[in-house]
Amino acid sequence: MKASLSHRERVLAALCHEEPDSVPLALWGSAYGLIDGMYTRMRKSLRLDVEGAIRMRPRMGHTVNYMDDRILEILDIDVRYVWSGATDVNSPYRGQGPDLFGVEYEKTGYQVHPVRFPLAKASEGEIADYRMPRLEGLVDREMARRRARQLRETTDCAVIARAPNSFGIFDQSCYLTGMERLCMEFYDNPRIVEMLADKLTDFFIGLYSIYLEAVGPYVDIIELPGDDYAGTAGPIIDPRLFHQFYLSRWRRVINRIKEMSPQAHISFHCDGDVTPFLAGFLEAGAQIHHPLEDVPGLDMARVKREYGSRLTILGALDIKGPLQRSDEATCAEVENRIRALGPGGGFILAPANHVQTDIPPERLALAFRHAREVGRYPLENLGTAR
Repeated sequence: MKASLSHRERVLAALCHEEPDSVPLALWGSAYGLIDGMYTRMRKSLRLDVEGAIRMRPRMGHTVNYMDDRILEILDIDVRYVWSGATDVNSPYRGQGPDLFGVEYEKTGYQVHPVRFPLAKASEGEIADYRMPRLEGLVDREMARRRARQLRETTDCAVIARAPNSFGIFDQSCYLTGMERLCMEFYDNPRIVEMLADKLTDFFIGLYSIYLEAVGPYVDIIELPGDDYAGTAGPIIDPRLFHQFYLSRWRRVINRIKEMSPQAHISFHCDGDVTPFLAGFLEAGAQIHHPLEDVPGLDMARVKREYGSRLTILGALDIKGPLQRSDEATCAEVENRIRALGPGGGFILAPANHVQTDIPPERLALAFRHAREVGRYPLENLGTAR
């Protein structure tokens, strides 16, 4: 058994594709948090009072509005998070009405979903004239800097900068025009796709410049806004379109991030069977991928073989099936993910998606507790797959 490492040392070793003392654990990033209802259940399950809850998003405009470091400590999670404040200011108040992009939302239960797209019927000229939200006031510099410094100075955890916008270049374009129109414009009028992509690229470069001026020196991982080019059945768009329209633009964003925070590792989020896109994400400059979902067509062992020396996998814990079924299924899920992705480092176990209210809080706690027990290196002690 290897000598014990601090939480941060454990994460940094994994990011360098070295085997730490145990598989690092993460929870509550931009795409793998606890939705509000699940947070309340988890807090009550652990007998924590409401006074320690942090409202990341006081406007309550998303499905994940709270952060609670006490839960991360109890679950022995290796990371802590800082946020910009932009995903609060930029969101619809209490999940209803327009955000600063002009996208209108409705809220059903804990879920927030778009219902109207501001550029759905816009002409090419109107799209050319469309202005992104003003950057001034989006980032709460003092809050972000204070929390980032506090985490670095008073904890031994790795620090992750959550994404300052929920949606990336492709996804946010879809929210502006509607997905159907955008996908048609790839072929009917590619100039519209390019204009939106350029506007959003410049917006993200400006937003990260402000954000990282405050937190850049303190963080170990920086999350990009989620951009879902794939679904459970495979690609949403042809991977060649990613290379044509998005790869170089993401490279521009990532290059700016690395200029401001050269020590940090860049995390890209894309759901679904991402296999055809991983090489492109790497080429753009991403070093971490979240989540690597358990979906048909995605072979985790193959991904590990082909990309494991260059790409850290963050996530992989399937919350849609095993954690709903039983304690035994939960433990088997943890063991199988560690077995497939843990050898050689380059793996941080985390939920593949936001944790919903259909997961018993006790079972989520079991998943992390079991991961800490069986995820100790050398992994030969893990046994055979169930």
